[in-house]
Amino acid sequence: MKLTIKLFLYYLFFFTVFQTHAQISPRLKKYTDSLNRLIITAPDSIKVDLLQKISWSYRNAMPDSTIAYAQKALDLSTQINLANGKIKSLNFIGVAYRNKGNYSLASKYYFNALKAAEKVGNKEQVGYSSINIGNVYVYQTNYKEAIEYFNKALKTAQDLKNKGMVAYCYVNLGRAFRSQKKYKEARKYYAKTLEIRKELKDISGILTSEVDLAEVYRLERNYEKALQYFSIAVTDAEKMNNKGALVYSLNNIANIYKATNELDRAESYAKNSLKIASQVGLRNDVRKALLNLSEIYEQQGEFKQAYKYHLRYISIKDSLFSEVNTRQISRLQSRYESEKRETQLRLEKKIHEEESKRKTLIIYSFVGGLVLLSLLVLGQYINNRQKNKLNLLLSQRNTELATQQIEITEKNKTLEEQRNALDQKSSALETANIEITRKNKDIIASMNYAQRIQKAMLPLENNIKRVLPEHFILFKPRDIVSGDFYWFAKIESHASRKIYTQQTQSVAPPSADDFGTEEDMFPTVSPEVDKAVIAAVDCTGHGVPGAFMSLIGNELLNEIIIIRGITKPSQILEELQHGVRTVLQQKTTKNQDGMDIAICAIDIIPENFPNNNYVPKLQFAGAGNPLIYIQNNEMNRIKGNRISVGGYRNFNIIPDRFDNHVIALDQPMTFYIFSDGYQDQFGGNGTRKFMAKRFRQLLSDIHHLPINEQKLHLETTLAQWQGDLDQVDDILVMGIKLQGKS
Repeated sequence: MKLTIKLFLYYLFFFTVFQTHAQISPRLKKYTDSLNRLIITAPDSIKVDLLQKISWSYRNAMPDSTIAYAQKALDLSTQINLANGKIKSLNFIGVAYRNKGNYSLASKYYFNALKAAEKVGNKEQVGYSSINIGNVYVYQTNYKEAIEYFNKALKTAQDLKNKGMVAYCYVNLGRAFRSQKKYKEARKYYAKTLEIRKELKDISGILTSEVDLAEVYRLERNYEKALQYFSIAVTDAEKMNNKGALVYSLNNIANIYKATNELDRAESYAKNSLKIASQVGLRNDVRKALLNLSEIYEQQGEFKQAYKYHLRYISIKDSLFSEVNTRQISRLQSRYESEKRETQLRLEKKIHEEESKRKTLIIYSFVGGLVLLSLLVLGQYINNRQKNKLNLLLSQRNTELATQQIEITEKNKTLEEQRNALDQKSSALETANIEITRKNKDIIASMNYAQRIQKAMLPLENNIKRVLPEHFILFKPRDIVSGDFYWFAKIESHASRKIYTQQTQSVAPPSADDFGTEEDMFPTVSPEVDKAVIAAVDCTGHGVPGAFMSLIGNELLNEIIIIRGITKPSQILEELQHGVRTVLQQKTTKNQDGMDIAICAIDIIPENFPNNNYVPKLQFAGAGNPLIYIQNNEMNRIKGNRISVGGYRNFNIIPDRFDNHVIALDQPMTFYIFSDGYQDQFGGNGTRKFMAKRFRQLLSDIHHLPINEQKLHLETTLAQWQGDLDQVDDILVMGIKLQGKS
């Protein structure tokens, strides 16, 4: 009985999938049908393998079927505790979501697969999961992280002597360099890929490599070579029913013909690409084809068609029509259609009534005629009188009909005027939408420029690593620019100290009138011990307002620490407090803008330091934000003062003094400074914050790991917690390992 139920459920599952995806090539259908027949009676472990093979075969033509089969394999793997089956299924689901353009869900499944593979020591799946994660970074234009993951996977593949995986690593490295417009490097990796795949007789892989080489030639404007490779790819993709490669190649052939001004050919290929992409649900390729057609029609001078396809393109990106405008247009359209129907009904009713009157009149006339003929015998006088009467009646009827016809004509004219008014309103809305789009582009371009300025402000990674080799920085702005930033400098003890900081522009030193006496400006620095000063800063707000505050904070820290030589954290915060209030004129404006900050000064002992008994120290002060450090496997938290830097308040009631905390570095230590963005992120069931307690426990759990793995665990945990929810604040977490003096 159980076997019968099981067989029924499998038949039901496969029938549903087949009904949804009936339009597949005979070759692919024959392959999947043969596997499906084996699934029905196969043992559970074999069923997982068969389900995954079917899932993978659908990844390009029908990604939704890939998800359905891979989810079935994942459920079965979990049920029978088959770890490797679970890892592979998670990766396949991630690939399907990537092909559908849903990178958030793809990233979630990839990280889950990597975590599971590392847990059971499956090196092959660690490699493939790393490649998949690298691909997500490419889509997010984070090429440095992407190339690191690809090289990590390449080393694993070479250790395993897995040529297929080596080729897969090469092709992804090629795509990363291509995205950066480094075409020479890209072609080098593509050529290596093609060589290996020909050696392995990998037909599908050869197709992919030919498409990649064609794309590089197109980008280099070698259109003859590009057309040659893309045409081969179209033929091979149709034979293999590889919808993704087919759509991609058709759209790029359209691009080439568009560039060479062969617009009729370009239009034909772009429409074919759009049709196939729409059928199989490849959203990203639908978007590309729509944009391509819009540009082709624009070059042809068919601006109405160009605008039509551009609107569809913008609709796919979900960035043109606001909900308000959409509802307004819908209401106007509905109102217009309703009024049009009502007027049409009234007109038809009127015509029907007039037709009835006309028929009645004809009948009456006919009867009158008979009466007249009957009365002819009664006398000529009566006959003439009756004729005159009937003629008068007919004249009156005709006059009434003419009057009604005039009324109908006037109503039609009124309807036409109303329709013209609606057309004018629609045209005004379209013009407004185009202007909104243009302004949005200008704003985004300005924001991107501000982002480049803000990135240039941050310390260089190599400068920090030279002084603090074991560190990580997890920095995720919520918007294009950030209200969080981090700061670093090394202050050497001698007078001609070399300062390792991100600044490349010299700053003129302030005068004594600005800061008091010369002793106040340049206090004595220890002649033996260098200082590394590092800070995590959370400015008021995020986005553009926060970014402006970060520029003010960065310049003031440069001035206080680098120019004036102050390295005591509490004194730095007091000077920063004074600087922010002065720059923003807060005593006058009552402005409340400011920042929360955690800042540390670390003793750096030179190699030739004469005092072997000296124990280095870490000093800390905080405005709002704490320091968390772990020594001897014991977590400690030092709270910052409960006042922020900046903001108007009654200075007589709330003093501007910050506590300076000193910790001996006689034992190894790992410490963390951060903003509140990580612990304030919503996730879980969508209504909870991560919270400070859970964040501290996470740091306690990972502190023993290598510093780079700590960053990866923080990123993975955040991605799993956040899911599909939006990021609510800028996120900054800094972790540093110090060896100490034992």
